[in-house]
Amino acid sequence: MTRATFGDLMSSLRTILTLVAMCVGCGQAGAPPLEEPCEPDADFVATLQRQRARALEDTCFRDAEDTSGCAWVAHEYDPAELAPEMGSSDEAILLVDSLPRLTTAMFRYRARLRGYHRVGPDGTIAPAAHTWRLPAALHETLESLRRPYSVPAAWLEPVADALYESYGSILLDDVGHGGFVFATLAEPTSRHPIVLLDGLDFTDFAPELFCAPASDTTVTARLEARTRVVAASLRALIRTSGVRYVSYSAGWSLPVMRTTWDAFCSGEPPSDAVMRERLATFAPIAEVLFATEGVIAAHAGDASENSLDFPFDQRSDVYPNRVRVGFFTALDSGLDALGRGASSELEAWPGPTSADVWLNSGVLRERPFPFNDTPLETIDGFGTSVAPVTSTTTSWITPLALARLIHLRESAHAGAPFDDALVRALLDELTPAACGPGGDERCRFQDPLRHRQIEAARAACAPARRG
Repeated sequence: MTRATFGDLMSSLRTILTLVAMCVGCGQAGAPPLEEPCEPDADFVATLQRQRARALEDTCFRDAEDTSGCAWVAHEYDPAELAPEMGSSDEAILLVDSLPRLTTAMFRYRARLRGYHRVGPDGTIAPAAHTWRLPAALHETLESLRRPYSVPAAWLEPVADALYESYGSILLDDVGHGGFVFATLAEPTSRHPIVLLDGLDFTDFAPELFCAPASDTTVTARLEARTRVVAASLRALIRTSGVRYVSYSAGWSLPVMRTTWDAFCSGEPPSDAVMRERLATFAPIAEVLFATEGVIAAHAGDASENSLDFPFDQRSDVYPNRVRVGFFTALDSGLDALGRGASSELEAWPGPTSADVWLNSGVLRERPFPFNDTPLETIDGFGTSVAPVTSTTTSWITPLALARLIHLRESAHAGAPFDDALVRALLDELTPAACGPGGDERCRFQDPLRHRQIEAARAACAPARRG
């Protein structure tokens, strides 16, 4: 199950509905820059102005109580629209989350979508279908802004407010955990294809077994057999899709089993002992997510109180290719590029045994959510501007860990084979042994945004500081 509360989702929705974007500046870092324009050319700017006027002229969706009479376009998702030239890397990111539909923002980024998949009730993972239903003028606008390279969302800010004024109401259908995770993932990993997988929940692939009464003593064995089918199908998806990075902002524990039972099942719930037996059957899936050779996983941390009730949230040699991600929020962390500084003064979540690294969002958690000049950002609901998040959670910060890992890969290990030796190196460099009194302890507090240590910073153009 996902690791952000309904309140977190609604806070992020408020961000999407009130975004104000900053422009993109130019700079160099890391590996040699890609041959992409550093700013929009005159033709692109003119297109923005035309499409802004076009959107403002379309009053039907603002004024009509019933929009069925307005001009709509149906656009079916087609993996063939993937454009390899959009990125410099063939190393895909697998986003595993609650993704019952593809959001409006994903329409703009669809040239980077290598696939959209869903696990079925028999445990097999198969391509999922989706059709975007968009206002015709919005569809025209987003199509006109496509280029044979990744267009930064901040370039599109001149048209963003017009799109919100005319079409903001359609975004209410996009509320969902996976959509918000995608919104923090898309921009800082702009040169990598993305594979979407809608959930890996017991209620997706084994609802009848998950909700079976405790009196059925065959359930655990049958559930384990089903999870092995899921694991095999997941492993095949990773291999055939060229996945090298996994973003997983969910998890299963005894408390999650309990809340899921209450939400989906009826009758007398099983005892804790029976629930733990059923929970343990998730192990084959966790092994694929966190221990597949040559694949590195960023996992949203949770407050895991003990190994009995939180078996998949513990630091473990069984899952060597995973980093558990936590966060802290500071306007000025005081940390240098290695993570050295007064980290003991920083308030982090979750606790010291529940994460391997804590990253700074740069956005305080209390209203009015003040932020520094390099905050964690999210795209708006159309993918046409960026703004600081208003709620920091491990779910929203986990994509930043991937962006940092990709930065390490591209800046220090470009061209190296993506095997477990590289995974070990990337995890070691994520938290270098340079802290503590002797300078040999892991620097587990990091501020990659402050030091521009994200994948986008290796390109010719990188996000400018706010201020």
